Amino acid sequence: MRIVFASGKGGTGKTILATNLASVLADQDHSVTYLDCDVEAPNGHIFLKPVITSREAVTIPVPEVDEARCTRCGRCGEFCQSYAIVCLGSAVLTFPELCCGCGGCALVCPEKAIREKLKLNEIKGMVPSLTDLPSGCTFHPRCPQKMDLCTRELPGFFQPRPDHRVACRLFGA
Repeated sequence: MRIVFASGKGGTGKTILATNLASVLADQDHSVTYLDCDVEAPNGHIFLKPVITSREAVTIPVPEVDEARCTRCGRCGEFCQSYAIVCLGSAVLTFPELCCGCGGCALVCPEKAIREKLKLNEIKGMVPSLTDLPSGCTFHPRCPQKMDLCTRELPGFFQPRPDHRVACRLFGA
C-alpha cells in the first residue's frame, strides 16, 4: 500500500500526518518507508529522528549568462515564470534558488548567451523563527550579498514587471 500526502500549500499539516502515520504503522510491525520530498523545507526527520547514513546532493540546471555575448534584450526574463533571471538595464541578475530548471531562458536567448549549469546553490544558515525575526530584512542573516543597511531597515519594493514585486536593495541598485 502507498499513502501520499501532497499539497502545494505549506502549513497544512502534511508532515505531522505523514510522520505520525509512519510511526504508528511501524510500531504495529508494518514495513514503512518514509520519503520526505519537500523541496523547500524537508523536516520529517525532526519528528522521526532517523539515523542518516548518507547524503546526496540534488541539482537542477540553472542559467549562467555569458556577459560578453548577452545584448540585454530581456527575452530571458520575459520568459521566466519563476523570476530566476531578470534583465535590469545593463545588468542581468540570476537567482538560482528560484529557478525551476525548465531551460526556457536558454532556448529563447537569440544570442545563445545562456548556458545551463548543474547546480542549485544552497542557502546557508537557518530559516529565522517567525516569532523572533531578525531586524531589517528578514533574509539578511542568510544573504551572501547583504549590505549593512539590510541589517537595520526593511527594503522597499521594486517592481521589475507589472505582475511582480521584489523586496531587495539589489534590485534597486
